[in-house]
Amino acid sequence: MSPEELVVCVNFQHITDAITPDEAMRNVRSRHVAKFERSADLENRGYLSYSTCVGWMGYYDDKLRRLCRDALAEGYTHMKVKVGGDPAGDLRLCRVIWEEIGPGLKIMLDVNQVWDVNEAIKNMKGLAEVGP
Repeated sequence: MSPEELVVCVNFQHITDAITPDEAMRNVRSRHVAKFERSADLENRGYLSYSTCVGWMGYYDDKLRRLCRDALAEGYTHMKVKVGGDPAGDLRLCRVIWEEIGPGLKIMLDVNQVWDVNEAIKNMKGLAEVGP
């Protein structure tokens, strides 16, 4: 895929405060020359992935803990957590996962575009204790 084809696939609606389409195009073009080298490296070493099964809103604590233990046993070091509901519920969910995986591993948050920029800043401050 060419840099132009790639950048046109991105919906910049909620991210232009971080990167504009022109900036993205410059970044992709500058890295395009090393694309094949990076592809070969991925084929040789594999690609780091994460588990999405551990942190769905509405799960009870015991289910969260079991899913975390299962993901850890499978070798996952990054856990993606769905947030964007009640902030207290989001924090409870993340705390349970944090207790299971510990500070050495990563919690990644997925809010599915529920928050605007100011909400994201405010809500992330409330979740900072779990190190997302």
